[in-house]
Amino acid sequence: MPESQLNALKRVWSEPVRDAEGRRGTELIYRIYTALDDHADIEEFSIHPDERDQDAEQSRTFFRSKKTGKRPDAGEALEAMLNVEADRSMWFGAYTFRTTQYDDMKGVDAVLEWDEGDRFGFAPRLAVDFSGSTNATRIADKMGKVENGVRVKYFRSQATDEMDQEMTLDRLPIAVLGVDAAFAEGMGQYALLFKQTVGGEERLPPKTFAEFPIRFLLLEEAVAQVDDQVQAESRRLFDYLTRMDGLPASVQEALACYRSLTLQPVRPSVVSVATCFAPATEDFARLEEQMKNRTPARSYRRGDEKLPPSPVEVLGRWRNLAAVRELLTEKKQELENAARAAQVQRWREASKTYEQLMAS
Repeated sequence: MPESQLNALKRVWSEPVRDAEGRRGTELIYRIYTALDDHADIEEFSIHPDERDQDAEQSRTFFRSKKTGKRPDAGEALEAMLNVEADRSMWFGAYTFRTTQYDDMKGVDAVLEWDEGDRFGFAPRLAVDFSGSTNATRIADKMGKVENGVRVKYFRSQATDEMDQEMTLDRLPIAVLGVDAAFAEGMGQYALLFKQTVGGEERLPPKTFAEFPIRFLLLEEAVAQVDDQVQAESRRLFDYLTRMDGLPASVQEALACYRSLTLQPVRPSVVSVATCFAPATEDFARLEEQMKNRTPARSYRRGDEKLPPSPVEVLGRWRNLAAVRELLTEKKQELENAARAAQVQRWREASKTYEQLMAS
């Protein structure tokens, strides 16, 4: 590789390029990744037959209204790239389900799903909303979805035990992840060094962004937000279960351990909380199944996501969040590398989006 190209590689990897005016790199990212960024087709689902046509038309109208004929902006380019690379580069160690336009319109870009049924007894899942915004008000609005989770109306599993099963996911935990849209131009300049043209189509080798520094920022954002949700859901779980009689001994011990943590003058760490609850994992699973059998499933309507969750929903959310946290933390530790640390730190310091998300 010529020295000029090597220098360009080092520049973009080590020093984030923030360029809101440049076009060539942004347009390359947009062309390549929007062509690959395919929503799941709502017409291929069989669930919600009485609502599917209306949902499809509503989402088509919404996305048509966003096409103004102007040149693609950096935010669109970046979000398409994040959706594609999360999947093909397995950035989070999970399958990535690209949502339908309907669920995208509702604020969910993708669902991460880990095929870990043998380990946890279910496939852990996390919804994701990718963003390139640096606007504090907009980010705060997006983060408002985190408290009670989101509804993904049309989902198709890729987990071994549920392969191709269609389902609706209610109160699914969500993380808002991203870096500044202005970085798209610099990343596009980096991509130009690897661009291939095959049969008249522009392509990038699959590994182009596999280890790119933004991957580590997104993982850190995901771990931080999931940690906060584990803390909140642990409090909800404690509040519900302490009002119940006849709990297994391991669950009672877990609650006593958690109570002792809450009496300390500082907020307990998520590791301490997880340590309290870990010995009761199997009994939590049995308790959730018992509660499902005697608690009618909630028939969700618009606005129900704002209602307090039921005990069985809290228990299910807590088990899912605890598993997602474990998997994300493992992936983050696996990728940590002293030689890469300085590069990642420069990206952290340069990204206003990262700063806003980590402070939320």
